[in-house]
Amino acid sequence: MKPRTAFSSIRRASVVVQCLVRIIVSRKIYAAKKKEREEQAVIENRMNMMQQTLDDATTVMGGGTVFSVDEGLLDEVETMFEYLRKEIGEEIELMSSYASLDRI
Repeated sequence: MKPRTAFSSIRRASVVVQCLVRIIVSRKIYAAKKKEREEQAVIENRMNMMQQTLDDATTVMGGGTVFSVDEGLLDEVETMFEYLRKEIGEEIELMSSYASLDRI
């Protein structure tokens, strides 16, 4: 086999391997992003349900607002806000680390 032919076949094989690796990596990234979107959808649905419950529990009487809200609901709202604060903090950290990687 001529050296040029051997080089060409090795090069083609390396391109195929690179292509397969890129496919595998992109599938993993896609799966992670899909899972994250599903989690966000669940959180958003819970927040919407809590907002609806809060809106339903609120009654307006004579110009002032009177809240007749269950304590369990308030605890759940507080827990969700704590969770969202933590998630937003982690997201900001990830974005800043990603931005620093882009500069490299």
